[in-house]
Amino acid sequence: MTAQDQHLDVYSEITNIGTGNAATALSTFLHSRVDLDPPVAYRMDLGEACELLLDESPDTSVVLLECHGDLDGVITLFIEDPTGYMEALGAPPELQEAAIAEMGNIFAARFLESIGSMFGLEGHH
Repeated sequence: MTAQDQHLDVYSEITNIGTGNAATALSTFLHSRVDLDPPVAYRMDLGEACELLLDESPDTSVVLLECHGDLDGVITLFIEDPTGYMEALGAPPELQEAAIAEMGNIFAARFLESIGSMFGLEGHH
């Protein structure tokens, strides 16, 4: 295992903690169970990342959140078939995009808060 592989494993574990906290926040917001796959850290350029985005199902909503501060980067949240979440919120179709964006905001805020508190870092989106 290379040093880069070890770093990616550490990033995956750290983001797993942040993702768990973010899932709890989303579950509270939605009054519904939220299941998230464990995060996987990749080292890739922007073109490769776009390929991942393009390969997703047409029913998947993608939220990209740019982060600033000590935790610079982009958080990507893929929501497969958001229909159930929209029903849990009681969101009419014309507000679906705004509701999905708000889910991304909640996810990112809780994720950054939990990661930041572990390491004494600040980040905002």
